[in-house]
Amino acid sequence: VCGFQHFQRAGVEHVNLFASLYFVVVTFSTVGYGDYKPDNWPSQLFMVVMICVALIVLPTQFEQLAYTWMERQKLGFAYSRHRAQSERHVVVCSTTLRSDTVMDFLNEFYAHPLLQDYYVVLLSPCELDATMKMILQIPMWAQRVIYIQGSALKDLDLARARKRSLHPDPTLYVHNQPIPVVSKARFLGVIFDSKLTFLPHILDLRKRCEKALNILKVLSNTSWGADRTSLLRVYQAVILSRIDYGSVVYGSARASALRKLDPVHHSALRICTGAFRTSPVQSLYADCSQICLDFRRKQLSANYYFKIMSMPNHPLRSTFLNSCINRLYNARPFNVRPFMDRTKLFLEESALISLDVKQSTFFSFPPWSVPSINYIDPFSLFHKASTAPVVFYQVFNLHRSLYSQYVPVFTDGSKSTNYVGCSVAFPDSVSAYRLNAALSIYTAEATAISCALQRISSENTRQFCIYTDSMSVLQSLQQTESSNNPVICDILLQMEDLRSTGFDILFFWVPSHTGIKGNELADSAAKSALVPLNSAVPLSDVTCFIRKHINKMWQQLWDLQEQNKLHSLKPFLGRWPGVPVRRKDVILTRLRIGHTRFTHKHLLFAEPAPICTPCQAPYSVLHILIECPLFTFQRQSFLMQHFSHLKT
Repeated sequence: VCGFQHFQRAGVEHVNLFASLYFVVVTFSTVGYGDYKPDNWPSQLFMVVMICVALIVLPTQFEQLAYTWMERQKLGFAYSRHRAQSERHVVVCSTTLRSDTVMDFLNEFYAHPLLQDYYVVLLSPCELDATMKMILQIPMWAQRVIYIQGSALKDLDLARARKRSLHPDPTLYVHNQPIPVVSKARFLGVIFDSKLTFLPHILDLRKRCEKALNILKVLSNTSWGADRTSLLRVYQAVILSRIDYGSVVYGSARASALRKLDPVHHSALRICTGAFRTSPVQSLYADCSQICLDFRRKQLSANYYFKIMSMPNHPLRSTFLNSCINRLYNARPFNVRPFMDRTKLFLEESALISLDVKQSTFFSFPPWSVPSINYIDPFSLFHKASTAPVVFYQVFNLHRSLYSQYVPVFTDGSKSTNYVGCSVAFPDSVSAYRLNAALSIYTAEATAISCALQRISSENTRQFCIYTDSMSVLQSLQQTESSNNPVICDILLQMEDLRSTGFDILFFWVPSHTGIKGNELADSAAKSALVPLNSAVPLSDVTCFIRKHINKMWQQLWDLQEQNKLHSLKPFLGRWPGVPVRRKDVILTRLRIGHTRFTHKHLLFAEPAPICTPCQAPYSVLHILIECPLFTFQRQSFLMQHFSHLKT
């Protein structure tokens, strides 16, 4: 329109904007009255070009409009706002639409006389087949049933079905005062929003953690700053503890929302190590021996899951989804599951769901009858590191001569990779049991004592001496007020029952691998046990086992980082000894990671990488320290005999 008006200014007949619009409409509609026409060659050329373009564009636009109309009919129309306000309707949500099921529902629904004025909105993600289309075209249902293709789990589809206004916010009263409805509320330090997305809590947590990062920035001065170990401890105490708190609750947020906390974690690790800003985050994790926040949330969730399972009366023990809702979550993996099902799925993928956690019992005795053991240490005057084994052997023989009327019972536990066992050696027999691989050596030693007491309860003799080489178990049996291991509690309960029936049981510590026959016999039997013993795992051992499994997952992820510069220096994850001088530690960290200001500053300023002129290769830490012949003299002067070791 504007083009025709502009070109006509050079012609005989000038036209205004309305006349130009009139001419374009008449021309494109192929009517052509002739009252207006282009009278110069620029106007005539412009109209020829426009008509050719219109012949190409307009059919495409009409085709697109027709396609959009067909797709809208295919998806079903939206239930209009006017009808939602003036008519009563019910929304039927279903994953599949079977003709027989829909017919049965409609016949039973409209059979009630009070439901004749209601409309039915079918909301389903599947498309209508030929049978369903025929049903919806029946005159009886055509004016009453409306089909909308969508999902009940999407707010947009529910808005199309006008379902939001059906459930207004309830009004609750406390002492005749209405409780106001708010969009978010803080409870025990966690912000709950109306849709439980936990995005406000994550944003608030990130803001508070970013402020706390200033503490690390002050303490990490290059000249006089604290060492890495101290900075990491400050970070764990001040910032990481805030992130961990409530992670079991807000862990149900979207992955995109949870990733908003990762920059805080990465910034803190860069400050603690002094790494350059372009350093890869995987290198920061490996250099600081800190797992990522995702692994940390999984570890804390798994710990809390097994803590729940260890409590017999915990209300969350039975809060798992039923099969129908579970199928919905399987069909829509983008939806976040509840805590118990989400953690259970992770444990099933990690093969940890088979762990049978030991039930924690409320261990209580009146103050006047606290259970205790009779513990005697005949080797208290001897230090194992500075005493010959023959001395221990002689002291033990003297001890046995004093307690010859007591039956000796030796217990021992053994733990290796994927193997845990315990054994009990009586004078006439030796019993060995294979335990759960998640048990610690401490629990294996305690289980051996428990098995010995169980065997003693069926003996006719009333006097026994139990020998064990685990000083930590004996100390736990003496300090009953600080012991929370359920196996220790079981031992004390067993001792109380045996003492009430007239048994006299003494406990002794014996040094291991000193030639004492009974201890050596129990040790060899514990290492080769084959008979399985169904023993539950204490919660403390489950926590350690989960931590080791998370570290194993981290190691598998680190093994894939073959192009990482630090991976060649540190293929196995673990703690490196820190350098007490901050400046030297920062230099060593940047050399290990391979990102320094000289080699990687160009990434921050969008500049080309620096090139070594003699070698025509980009500068890198490896190139400068080992490969480049330009620095041979400096290399020999400063590194000297360490150069050959540096190459490897």
